Amino acid sequence: DTAPAACNANITTNVGSIEFKAPPQLSAQVHASTNIGSVKTARPITVVGKVGKSIKGTIGSGEGKVLLKTNIGSIEIN
Repeated sequence: DTAPAACNANITTNVGSIEFKAPPQLSAQVHASTNIGSVKTARPITVVGKVGKSIKGTIGSGEGKVLLKTNIGSIEIN
């Protein structure tokens, strides 16, 4: 809750899920991908391209950058 809206995060794991709890007013370009798993978001996101094992898009006005990547596991953005 105390993180700035325009935050930068780079979270990567080979095996394991990622749960990213973003600040309430998150403003970032987001790229989340997995090879085996799913990507879900509770935040409104403007998606570029197709939704599937990865999503690429903008939350808010896109001031920061958030990269979430796992090989085996799911990704959830809250």
